[in-house]
Amino acid sequence: MWYLNVVFNTLGDLTIGVLGRSQPWRAMLVASLVTAFVLLLIVRVVARPRPVYRAKGVLIACVMELHLFRHDPVVTFGACRRILIANLVYLRHLLRPLCWTLLPGLLILVQLNCWYSRRPLQPGESAVLEVALTDGTSVLNHSLSVKTSDALAVETPAMRVPSTNQLSWRLRALDDSDAWVGMTSNDVDIRQQVAVGDIFAKVAETRVRAGSWQALFHPADQPFDAASGIESITVRYPPQTLAIGWTQFNWIVVFLVLTIAFGALLKGPLKAPM
Repeated sequence: MWYLNVVFNTLGDLTIGVLGRSQPWRAMLVASLVTAFVLLLIVRVVARPRPVYRAKGVLIACVMELHLFRHDPVVTFGACRRILIANLVYLRHLLRPLCWTLLPGLLILVQLNCWYSRRPLQPGESAVLEVALTDGTSVLNHSLSVKTSDALAVETPAMRVPSTNQLSWRLRALDDSDAWVGMTSNDVDIRQQVAVGDIFAKVAETRVRAGSWQALFHPADQPFDAASGIESITVRYPPQTLAIGWTQFNWIVVFLVLTIAFGALLKGPLKAPM
C-alpha cells in the first residue's frame, strides 16, 4: 500500500508542489482539470455508449412529454412514473464506469487533502500533538518520552485519556527552522516532522503505523515501526481555506465546482458517454 502512496506522492509533488509553490489557485485549477480528464477518460473506456445514449434519449423524451402535457393530470402522473423508471435505467448503465472511477478519484482527493486541508503552523501558534496507542497497550502504564527541536516547545505535560487510549501534548512553534518531535516507545525511536512557516506546503497531519490500512488515507509521511505500540501520531494543524475576494471557501467545494465545470467542457471532445 505504501508503494501506491509513493507513486501518487511523486505525481502530487510534481504537480501541486511545483505549480502551487507561490500560487495555490493555479495548482487547484490544474488538479481539477487533470481529475476531470482522467475520470472522463475512464468513463469513455469502460462505459458502453449505445445503451447509455439510448437510456438518456428515453429520459429526455419522458421529460418532454411531461412538459408538453403538463395540463393533463393523468398524462402528468404517468410521465412522472416513466421519468423515474428511465432515470433508474440511465443510472444503472452509468454504475459500472462510475465504480471504476472511485479508486483514482479517492487517491486524488487524498493527495489534495494533504495540501489544501491544513496549513503549517506559524511562529507563535500552538497545536495539539496526539499519540494513539494500539489496543494491546495501556495508556495509563505505557512509558513514552517526548523531545523536540529548538524550533518547538512543549507547553504541557502528557494528558492521558483512557477512553480513547491516547496521550496529548500542546506544542508551540518558536520559529520556522527545522521543527520535529522525537519520541521513544518500546525502544523504538520515532521522529515526526512538524510543518512551520508562512508557506503553502504539504502537511502530514496524521502518521500511522506500518501495516495499517489507514496508510492509504495518510500518504504524506512514511509509516513507522509497528513494534512501537503506537497506532497513530496526529498534529492538529490550523485549517486552511481558499479565498475568493473577501470570502473563504473550503477546498473541497472549490475542487468539486471546478472539476464539474471542466468535465462539462471536456465531455464533448473526449466523447464520454454520459
